[in-house]
Amino acid sequence: MTAYKIEGRMKSIHYVSTVTGAYRQAIDAYLRDPEGYKLNPRLLEEIHKAANRPLNTGFYFDEPGHEDHIYGAEDKLAPYDFAGLVTGYDPLTGIATIQQRNHFKPGQEVEFFGPGGTFFKQTVGALQDEKGNTLDAARHPLQKVRFAVDQPLHEFDMMRKRIGANR
Repeated sequence: MTAYKIEGRMKSIHYVSTVTGAYRQAIDAYLRDPEGYKLNPRLLEEIHKAANRPLNTGFYFDEPGHEDHIYGAEDKLAPYDFAGLVTGYDPLTGIATIQQRNHFKPGQEVEFFGPGGTFFKQTVGALQDEKGNTLDAARHPLQKVRFAVDQPLHEFDMMRKRIGANR
């Protein structure tokens, strides 16, 4: 998995994509109407889907004191796993090709999201490998699988699943 170094820690492409996408939407909304701007709570929900430690305001309001630093272990894990990366989409058939990153299978609800504003949920249907063989699950990291999706996707859109749901 590709990782990026942020704040001295390695971050996955799922984390970077989720957080920067939410920040981009918040910045764009502010620039459209600075006087009337209000943070959309959905953006905080989005960030928490990938957050891997508690969040605080940092230096936004003033210089943080020792009580503002978060030293302890995380209270809860992020509720979602990065399940796959879209590597292709056929608009004629509605079939997406997904590079698997974490186990998923037919019947599971997943979310697709991406930098172009892609966001939708759907249930995974019948899975096939690249040769057209039916699969009961996508269980091999980096394996490419194919299945029908409800809406158009773009290369590099991502797919995630709720942790513990329909395992």
